[in-house]
Amino acid sequence: MRFIKRSHRASSYERPHVEWECGSRCSGTTCPLGPSVKGECRATCECSPRLIGGSWTCTRSEENGGPCEEGPNVDGTCSKPLPPCVPRRTARSLRRRICFRAVGITLGLILLFGSGRYSKTLFSPGEVSRAHGNIGDDCASCHSAGSDGLGGWMHRFLFSDEAPNDSDKCLSCHPMGDSPLTAHNRSSAELEAVRATWDAEGGAIPQAPLALRVAAAALDISSTNEGVLDCMLCHKEHQGRLSNISELDDRRCQTCHSRQFTSLAEGHPEFSAYPHRKKTPIIFDHTSHLTKHMPEQGKEITSCKSCHQIDQKGMLMLSSSFETGCAECHHDEIRGEGAAEVGIAFLTLPEVDIETLRSKGIPVGVWPEDADGELTPIQSMIIGQMGVDIAILSGLDLYDLSEATPEQLRVAQQVVWLTKKLFYDLATRGQSAMIETLSGFTDDEQAVSLVAGLPPGLLHQALAGWMPGIRDEMKDAVVKDSKTLDAFLQSFSSGKAGASKGGRGAVTSVRDTGVLEEELVSAGGWYLDGFTLFYRPQGHQDSFVKNWIDLSSTAPKQGLARTLFKSLTAESAPGRCGYCHSVAQTEAGIAVLQWYSFRPETAARAITDFVHRPHQIKGSDEECQACHKRDSDAEYLSNYEEDSTATPRTWVSGFKNIEKATCTECHVSGKAPIACLSCHNYHVTDLGSAAHEQMTKGSPNN
Repeated sequence: MRFIKRSHRASSYERPHVEWECGSRCSGTTCPLGPSVKGECRATCECSPRLIGGSWTCTRSEENGGPCEEGPNVDGTCSKPLPPCVPRRTARSLRRRICFRAVGITLGLILLFGSGRYSKTLFSPGEVSRAHGNIGDDCASCHSAGSDGLGGWMHRFLFSDEAPNDSDKCLSCHPMGDSPLTAHNRSSAELEAVRATWDAEGGAIPQAPLALRVAAAALDISSTNEGVLDCMLCHKEHQGRLSNISELDDRRCQTCHSRQFTSLAEGHPEFSAYPHRKKTPIIFDHTSHLTKHMPEQGKEITSCKSCHQIDQKGMLMLSSSFETGCAECHHDEIRGEGAAEVGIAFLTLPEVDIETLRSKGIPVGVWPEDADGELTPIQSMIIGQMGVDIAILSGLDLYDLSEATPEQLRVAQQVVWLTKKLFYDLATRGQSAMIETLSGFTDDEQAVSLVAGLPPGLLHQALAGWMPGIRDEMKDAVVKDSKTLDAFLQSFSSGKAGASKGGRGAVTSVRDTGVLEEELVSAGGWYLDGFTLFYRPQGHQDSFVKNWIDLSSTAPKQGLARTLFKSLTAESAPGRCGYCHSVAQTEAGIAVLQWYSFRPETAARAITDFVHRPHQIKGSDEECQACHKRDSDAEYLSNYEEDSTATPRTWVSGFKNIEKATCTECHVSGKAPIACLSCHNYHVTDLGSAAHEQMTKGSPNN
């Protein structure tokens, strides 16, 4: 670099805008005027004399030797004429010309090769990661302009006002729910609720590090594009085949957060009800089992691993199967040993005030005089689905119809005839008749599972003694619902209605032998007691009981179906399903029994990601209790009371909350990892509409 001397007279320094310099400069005799803007020599003399004090004075510059000894001529002209030179471009001008030409040549090559077969290779910013290796050089897979060619790229770059949202390309392979481009895939309302909860429970917000505050101010996500975050904001491709585009540093995570902090130990909010956030599918009170029930059975549990095993991925601790962990104590309970009710009442001939019906001129045909049962919930739901408004009989006893209204008498008549039809069809046509009846409110596959094992032969013998004349009444009857029943009754003669009162006849109760009917099927199955057909559960995972519970949770008529569901899932109900399996509400508000313990959904990701295997201490039976401490005072079972409204905020866990201090004993700088992604996922997805399917079709807890 050339520095300017003491004055402008002592140096003709190069000015940036001057493109030409004197050709005699290398000889040290530059002309004072220099070349013209077109590069023409303007040299005449070494100086231009100036008239000072009446005499001419030489004005040659000091750089060219200063005033000459001869001085100007008497007429004021310079006495030292200069020969013309050949001006040359300055170095700056030459560099600029070379640069422009190089740019032109480069653009020409780009136009030449960029529109040909080498265009993608030429413009590729780098190799994609291994995870996207199958994409190869197909730019259009990820970029909306990938198939436009060079002309389209230039047009988008120069003239397009809208930036393409190429995140849609990402979502075609990576679905992220209903709010894919908002923070943590959550809607604005959900994010605001979380923020409000943090503000209410999180306490004072610590002073964030300066770097984070500056980054947050520069990137105001909340006011940018309505909070939409493009995928490329965090995931940078073309960093090489071995790059991990899902790896983020803590600074990038916390830039968007309103609560910013240094690390887990310094500033991270305290845990809130972690990790117990919802009702567990299986009702299991650890405190009562470990301190009461198991000691009473002479068992001593010294390690959590007696009932829990780590999964193959090392992430979750799964519960033991029923056979290995529960059957020893609960198998006989399920089959009804010692219970007041061991069988589920399926069909019955209820006690009906037949005399009142006949006195009112209402035909009922044959009916056993000593029938003493009540309509079963299953029977009520079936008849209700056949078009009979059972609700009209609410609060009315069928065995006393003296005060019944005409409408109630009509419904009572329908109940009598449809009950006889159910018994008769099952006894004469077998299970196919019941499948046909059930197909009105369920599919054929489920109908088959609902009647599997029904004993037509047993009912055939019973009907011969209960109602000897039923064959004559029903053999030609076409009754499928309440409408066809009305048509049948219109053609039924009033004289025939009282032709036979029925009786017990040929059926001999096995009670006469001193043995209860239910004891004859101690391993489970069908039996008759009085005028009622019962089913005794065979044990855990009894398909008959499960299928009827599932049907009652989804049947169209929720009134009768709900009654059946509650009767089958009560804690004391035969099979005792509701004693261990909790009831949950689906998104549609339908109550379902959760048949399976927790099983991870591969498509579901929570905000917290905990891996058990590295946290296990080999050879220690107390490793689980180090974090999971039982709360002996917790009212755990209150979560499962019928009127319970337990939510993630009101859930009462049988364990104490895991505190942050428990984690920071190890997760500090220099020991265990402290990065955000060590414990958290950014993308959070839910089961959504698959929630009910997971509850009813998951992997069994067997």
